Amino acid sequence: MKFTLTIKFIFLVFTFFIFTSMVNAVNQAVSIWNVNTQMNSQTRIANMKEILYSSPMQFDFSKLVIDIDWLQRKPRGRMQDARIILSPYIVRDTEFTKLFVHEMAHYIDIYSFFLTKEWWDISDEFYHISWQKPTVKRSSEETMDFVSWYAASNQYEDFAESFVFYVFHNATFADRAIRSESLRLKYLFFMNFVFPMGSFQGTDFSIGRVPSYLWDTTKVPFSLQKYLYSL
Repeated sequence: MKFTLTIKFIFLVFTFFIFTSMVNAVNQAVSIWNVNTQMNSQTRIANMKEILYSSPMQFDFSKLVIDIDWLQRKPRGRMQDARIILSPYIVRDTEFTKLFVHEMAHYIDIYSFFLTKEWWDISDEFYHISWQKPTVKRSSEETMDFVSWYAASNQYEDFAESFVFYVFHNATFADRAIRSESLRLKYLFFMNFVFPMGSFQGTDFSIGRVPSYLWDTTKVPFSLQKYLYSL
């Protein structure tokens, strides 16, 4: 599969419109709640706000609500009806941050990342790389064509996992894209459609070597300090 010239042309024509809308929308405050407890998560909330309002994340978050719910243990996180619910029982701040970005990617995919659902959903350009249907992979796809095993479970997790990998392990993503045509197209999708201003290109916040095969990207260690400093 290759991106068509028509899609590229449409993207270029509407780039200014999209980013003007996103810049206006991102300035709207996102509601973040610490629920079902008297305890607080001030540091984690501050980190989430720093990410949400950073220059690379110029998306429409106007519908987004975030709950850190002390009754939530499993799953660690979920996004439903424009609400992200996160468990506070994740020990490492790095894993919590990546989980937040993963769920944020689901929100962007479903609520932010389209011109109009009736006309053109940009996410479809990503889905079509590896998926015939939401849970049916193309027959040509192999393990190496996904950034994680979890990414290979369905097209929505593929998007969210690839989003996280692009943001936190960009150089590793680019290196793997040399050996996989599907990963190359996924990398180009994020470079051209999601972060067209060049954000994260050439960066890699990994601590140590990223495993060749892993269940999900949120478990891979990274330098939270360096990541937040880069925003």
